[in-house]
Amino acid sequence: MSKRPILSLTLLTALGLSACGPGEDSSQAPTAPQGDPAPQTSQAPAPRQEQSLMEQSLMEQAKATAKAAADRAGDLTETAVAKSKEVATAAVAKGKELAEQAKPAMDSARETVAQKMDEAAERGAAAAHSVAQSAAAATEVAVQKAKDWIQQAQDSIAQNKPELARQVVEKLNAIKGSMPQSIQAQIDKLNAHLVDGVAGSGTGRGAAGEPQAPAEVAPPAPAAPAAPGN
Repeated sequence: MSKRPILSLTLLTALGLSACGPGEDSSQAPTAPQGDPAPQTSQAPAPRQEQSLMEQSLMEQAKATAKAAADRAGDLTETAVAKSKEVATAAVAKGKELAEQAKPAMDSARETVAQKMDEAAERGAAAAHSVAQSAAAATEVAVQKAKDWIQQAQDSIAQNKPELARQVVEKLNAIKGSMPQSIQAQIDKLNAHLVDGVAGSGTGRGAAGEPQAPAEVAPPAPAAPAAPGN
């Protein structure tokens, strides 16, 4: 079929629709005969407009999704912070509880340590006192022994026994450094008597063994008179 008859038929259809008026049903208009479709004169919606609407819809959905995710993240953050505070508070409370429980043991340990230190100090003081007493006793014994030797040396000098006196004085010289000052003075006096030859009349030798000139032994001093009785 040629295009000219189709165009004519289309014009007649349009004129028929116009003749029907606005009040008549357009469904009663004569239909075009079946054949090749007539060229469409109306235009379809622009594809760009539909794409723009679709993009706007997707953007709105994306914004809504992002907002929901942000809200969810905020809720989770607040929950995590609250949970962390709760855990920290519980840990502090537990630490205080443990400290309170350990306090009696620590106090007891401090008391025990202080008691042990006091006992050790007392034992040390007792030991030091014992050592001091022992040393004092030993010194007293040594001093008494030195006094006995001094008396023995003096007796030997008075009895004109220089050799015996010299032997006793040599023993006194060996312990002289550990004796009190008063004992040392007496020992020095005995040495002086021997060097001066007070006790050399029987041997002719002094304390050092050199020849000494004979010397007379001075007589012992007279005894003091006894006090009158009451």
